[in-house]
Amino acid sequence: MRSFNLLRYFTIASLVVIAALAFATAWTFSRNLERTLTEEAGLYAEDMSHSLNRAIFREFLDPLAREGKTVDLEDPSQRARLGAIVDAHTRGMRILTVNLFDRGGTITYSSNPAYVGYRSIDNPGLSRALAGDTASFLKRAELEVDPIRPGHDLLETYTPFYELDTDSKERGPIIGVLELYQDARPITSKIVQGERDIALLTLGLMSVLFVALFEIVRRGHVRIVRLSEALALSNRELEARVVTRTREIEHARSRLESLFDGIADGISVIERDFRVSEWNSGIERLFGAPSDAAGTRCHERYAGRPTPCPGCPARRTMANGAQAQRRYRWPSPDGTSREVEVVTFPYTSRENEHAVIEVVRDVSERGELERQLVQSASLASLGELAAGVAHEIRNPIGMIRSSAQLLEGATGLSERDRTLLGVIEKEATRVADTITEFVGFAAPTKPNVAACDVAPMFERAEQMLRADAERRGIHIEVTLEPGLPRVLVDPELLHRVLANLVLNALQGQERGGWVGLSARRAGPGEVALHVADRGPGIPEADLERIFQPFFSRRAGGTGLGLSIVQRIVSATGGRIAVASGPQGSDFSLVYPEAES
Repeated sequence: MRSFNLLRYFTIASLVVIAALAFATAWTFSRNLERTLTEEAGLYAEDMSHSLNRAIFREFLDPLAREGKTVDLEDPSQRARLGAIVDAHTRGMRILTVNLFDRGGTITYSSNPAYVGYRSIDNPGLSRALAGDTASFLKRAELEVDPIRPGHDLLETYTPFYELDTDSKERGPIIGVLELYQDARPITSKIVQGERDIALLTLGLMSVLFVALFEIVRRGHVRIVRLSEALALSNRELEARVVTRTREIEHARSRLESLFDGIADGISVIERDFRVSEWNSGIERLFGAPSDAAGTRCHERYAGRPTPCPGCPARRTMANGAQAQRRYRWPSPDGTSREVEVVTFPYTSRENEHAVIEVVRDVSERGELERQLVQSASLASLGELAAGVAHEIRNPIGMIRSSAQLLEGATGLSERDRTLLGVIEKEATRVADTITEFVGFAAPTKPNVAACDVAPMFERAEQMLRADAERRGIHIEVTLEPGLPRVLVDPELLHRVLANLVLNALQGQERGGWVGLSARRAGPGEVALHVADRGPGIPEADLERIFQPFFSRRAGGTGLGLSIVQRIVSATGGRIAVASGPQGSDFSLVYPEAES
């Protein structure tokens, strides 16, 4: 470790500081001395100006007035007379020039005739004198050049020139300004000598201080060098240990992160306000990268809800500190939904802050397998039932319906009898249709897949159900993304699927509702067909059961419509998903593109 050369830096810095302090001190004392000497000389010049003011009135102006003459300084005799008075009162006083200004700033008299007629503009001393004050200015030849007396050290004094009553000695108004130029060399020589003495004294004091500080710092520097050498040795040893320990920590951290991110399940840390503070890559695989990584609440990011999920296991774990578990159906980034199993565990940080570790496992495939097992068992029973129903019930029901139709044509029947026969025929027809659905579900038609355009199939479904929609006061809207490729489907079976979904949407809404048929690209090589509505939505608890056979919340429903739809979509190489909420439901059918 290179030693810190404190002595060298201190020497340079001290010399700079001492020189600056010496200059500042000398300058300050010099200005104070200059101010003091200037004030003393100014007071002397002020007394001389007042004396000259009285002499001019007593010996020049008043005699002219008694002689009945007016003041005319262009008259050589008057000018000579005034000059003699001024010279008599300033002789031996180091007065170089005396100027008399009128109130307009023009020199009307000067002991140097060359200055007569000179007009001073923006002169602060002249302005102060006209206001009744005395102003003195020291002008040093090496610093300032005077336009009237260049090359001289001058004390320039401006005093008011009053009109005087020689009898009463009272001052009248200010009628002009007296300007005295004094030889200031005695003053400036004192100032220069004072500056020299102050500089030498300051430099001597600063030098003594520098020597004392230098010796103190030199001794301190020796100790610092020794300590720095010992510290450098200790630092090298500490740095080696820190580097080794840092490598170990980084290696352990890397292994832990690899293990953490290698888990397929999504793992995250949920704070007490439901904000997600940490997560692994499994969360991003399930729900995509977050738009706002820090501070997103779990129910907003995972379930797309503004409030916590019903039966939230994280809330239960926070409340009782025990493990909790729950299954949900949450939306996926691709617009579909998935079934997830959520397990939560209590967690306490080193700072004793309580949180929850939440493990999210995608059980869509497992749930689908479980439903398929249940459905297979139901289908096995249904197949046996359907065969018997087709043989034992369909034929008698057909006979009942035919008999009712024949009796309607008989004569002599009352209106009540005809009504009853109509009810028999209608109900027999409904039973026959139900039997047909049973048989169709138990023994589905083999699909005939081909490349088809989506637009004609949407148009066919819309035209078939348009009259029913208009009767119910519901608007059907068709939207297609431009440039959609053809899809691999069975057109007849897809028409059956679309008709079933649109009819369900119509039956689940009041007048003024809306049904939307739309299609767009869902991903590489796939097209998604959507049937959406603005109905009351499907309760969350029912979303897991809507594709089960015989499950229906609609009065008079068989519960086979959506089961048949799911079987058709799966049989034709597609997949179906549903997203539902208070604003309506959206069934999505995803099929492969024909070109791929």
